[in-house]
Amino acid sequence: MSNINELPDDLLVKILSTLPTKDAVTTCLLSKRWESLWKNVARLEYDQEYHYARRIGFSRFVDKSLLSHQYPVLQSLHFKFKTGYAYGEIGLWIRTAISRHIRELTLECGDFLIQLPFSLFTCETLVILKLKGWIDQNIPLTTSLPSLKTLHIVLLRESNYETFSRLLSNCPVLVDLMLEQRKSNALSKLNIAVPSLQRLLIRTVTESDNNDLRYSSYQKYIPKVAINVPSLKYLNIDNNRGNDFDVVSNLPHVVEASIKSNAISTKAFLRHLTSSVKRLSLYSLKPEDMDPSIFCQLVHLELCTSASGWLKLLARMLQCSLKLRVLKLFNNHSSRWMRPLDRWDQPSSVPKCMRSSLETLEWRGYFGRETDKDIMSYLLKHSMCLRTVKITPNESKCLEKMHQMVEDLASVLSIGSSNTCKLVFNI
Repeated sequence: MSNINELPDDLLVKILSTLPTKDAVTTCLLSKRWESLWKNVARLEYDQEYHYARRIGFSRFVDKSLLSHQYPVLQSLHFKFKTGYAYGEIGLWIRTAISRHIRELTLECGDFLIQLPFSLFTCETLVILKLKGWIDQNIPLTTSLPSLKTLHIVLLRESNYETFSRLLSNCPVLVDLMLEQRKSNALSKLNIAVPSLQRLLIRTVTESDNNDLRYSSYQKYIPKVAINVPSLKYLNIDNNRGNDFDVVSNLPHVVEASIKSNAISTKAFLRHLTSSVKRLSLYSLKPEDMDPSIFCQLVHLELCTSASGWLKLLARMLQCSLKLRVLKLFNNHSSRWMRPLDRWDQPSSVPKCMRSSLETLEWRGYFGRETDKDIMSYLLKHSMCLRTVKITPNESKCLEKMHQMVEDLASVLSIGSSNTCKLVFNI
């Protein structure tokens, strides 16, 4: 087959679905047969920057193409805005999408506040909703999203928290929630009570973290979050400078958790985890707050080396993690912020995981201090199953120091227990 016109209509529509909407619509000029093919494309994406720089051109294009679209079920509608001039029409466009039984809606906005139509919060067909930017979640009292499974959203104001909590309670099949919090203008509490939720990501952003959106000077606080998600499987908390958490329910099904928060919040989460956890990443935890029973099934562990007490924590976790296969140490601070190290007190006996299961060791932000060398020497000498050791220095050093660091590690590795281990040194 040498001519694309020989392909059946359904295949041509699939091809058009892979193109930017502007290009797909342009194909209507090719011939009479192509005039209506694009109208059956199930996914539409409007990028303000890509389409037109002028207000009238972009708005007219969206109006004409969205109203001309004929496919009975609109699978996906994605808007990317760069300026605020088209925000006035967004309500009409969303209502049109709802009438086409929209299943996935994504809005990426700048720092011009826009309002969503109330009808969006009672859409029965919506499965995925992603809202990024200055979007005013003026949520009505009556809400119902019976089909919503994925919600990604940025919360901006304290007045949203009560209505947002009510919205969550009216999403009976929600399984994926990604929430970005920002500073508020009053102390308040956010309740996340979703029995069906399986994946939760909460990221707290302060002024220095993100320059995309503007902040008001009176926004000073980050609210406390109450979490009641008994079906959760995947937990990601990125909140090392933000609010505290009140974990209401046990988390017996969590298999993967990353907790970047203060020691108090980390303790609150770990107190409700069980031995179902297979992968764990921790930034801060007091050794005395560690429950050994949690780590017996752990196979992947990441631990921050800039937190206070991490040496004792590492020793205890190695003893408790009987099936550990991957150990990753990381430090995001420069040498100027380097915390003084305590002495490395190696475990009284070689941990079982080092004798029978540990295969991969990585250290990002390796300083090469005496204590660092002691830890590496212990791990390399006693890990009998090691296959890969990957070291990344914390910051650029002179070639002479780099060479010495490699020689030190290689000499320890040469007398270690594993004869098949590969050393990778990332410069």
